[in-house]
Amino acid sequence: MTPRRRLALAALFAVGIPAASWLQGSGALAYRMYARSASYRVRVTAWDDRGQPTPIAPTALAQKVRGAARQHLAGSDHWLYFPRGPFLVDHLDELARLACETARTPARAAVEIDLRRTLDGPIETHARAVACR
Repeated sequence: MTPRRRLALAALFAVGIPAASWLQGSGALAYRMYARSASYRVRVTAWDDRGQPTPIAPTALAQKVRGAARQHLAGSDHWLYFPRGPFLVDHLDELARLACETARTPARAAVEIDLRRTLDGPIETHARAVACR
């Protein structure tokens, strides 16, 4: 491989792909490991037929999933300082259905995710409720 070709490949991987990712809007392929200080917290509740609420620890949901969702759910009943809360928000429906599978005899379940884009920013709450039967 020629030096010119190596330089072109290096520029593509170091600048081109991250820049295209930012222009596309997701920023998923950009280098932003320490560029944010976002945090999130998850609350899960199931209600029985009589309307009695039962809180469910997000860690109980984490035991039923695989991959990245597992590490993002475990311990998230407290504020976690990691910018992956939006990942969970994108999967609110699935999390609410998973809460139905986790509770004993739920009639309905709800998941709330609180996000802070900065450490001192306002809290944005995203919620989803589903009927379990």
